Amino acid sequence: DVFEDVDITAFSARVRRPEFERMLEALRAGELDGIVVWKLDRLTRQQRDLARVLEACEAQKAFVASVTEPIDTRETYGQFVAELPIEVTRLKNLLQENDLAHLRDIAHRLKGSGGLYGFESITTTASILEAGLKQQQALETTAQQVGDLIDLLRRVEGYSHISESTPANPT
Repeated sequence: DVFEDVDITAFSARVRRPEFERMLEALRAGELDGIVVWKLDRLTRQQRDLARVLEACEAQKAFVASVTEPIDTRETYGQFVAELPIEVTRLKNLLQENDLAHLRDIAHRLKGSGGLYGFESITTTASILEAGLKQQQALETTAQQVGDLIDLLRRVEGYSHISESTPANPT
């Protein structure tokens, strides 16, 4: 099946995209093995919608793959890259909410996964952030470290600059 919302932008959260919703329902019903897109931002530009797609894929053991990016959620690396924009949104929201405990949890998770996929700079930066949070460092220092980590995540090949203003589920 081809699902195409012609001349309907994925950028606005208020716009209804009937073919996107039909695709999501087919995915949830187990009618699709996966979704292949030209670029991830052709599928969605909203964190909430990306999270809905990834959750439906996980529930049905389906996949999302990009033709032009190193994103293929059948592989753990592709899953990692696909979820980076969600992690960026979570980091930003948790910092804004001053939720340092959950911020430390994400730093810990990124410290491990960064190294697992060969991103030593992510591991190092996340490790510094995690240690600082454990030592209850100044919020200004934490904000700088979160910014540094976000900059690194955005530089990962295949990172999709989907709108980060709409949180998927910040915790």
